[in-house]
Amino acid sequence: MKIYVNDMELDFSLENEKTCGDILNQLEIEFEKNNGTIFSIKINDNDINAEKIDEIYLKPIEEIDSIKVISIFAQDIIDSLKSLSTEIEELNSDLEQLPVFLQGNSQSKVPVILTKFADIFDNLCHIISLSAIFPNIFDKVQIENMSISDFIKDFGPLLEDFENAIKENDTVTIGDIAEYEIKPRFESLVSTVKDL
Repeated sequence: MKIYVNDMELDFSLENEKTCGDILNQLEIEFEKNNGTIFSIKINDNDINAEKIDEIYLKPIEEIDSIKVISIFAQDIIDSLKSLSTEIEELNSDLEQLPVFLQGNSQSKVPVILTKFADIFDNLCHIISLSAIFPNIFDKVQIENMSISDFIKDFGPLLEDFENAIKENDTVTIGDIAEYEIKPRFESLVSTVKDL
């Protein structure tokens, strides 16, 4: 039997492990020591979802050719947030200039900025959703006196207004929301992430 963690084969010697669950529990114990956890599991190249997990835990190791797990660590999420905050800082200078671009000869820059914003916000939502795996670390993080997940949820109505302004080609509202609503919130996020 071969065991892989993040596509790297482990040098693993069986001791008292008799089932797949025994092995997965050992891996989880090791990950937890470093604020990590198992994110996904493949047994014999088959994805294991939540409904199959109990059955797979009881599977004897003799019936298993390979166990492949993807792990995730709290530090990975912090590193991803820090990396994304660099992109957000670059975006913020564009958001500040958006009203000028909308009303000047640089309108071709507007779709590029809006696409960049959408991509960054999508990545941010994905990273924040992963932070829920480690509540002991990320529940303490506050942005503008809100938890990270509440901070993201608070964007909802604002994004709806922003989308409507884009559909209606309301350049004044687009510029105002970008410069006076989104940019300051992103600045608060970047400031908080720097302290993680």
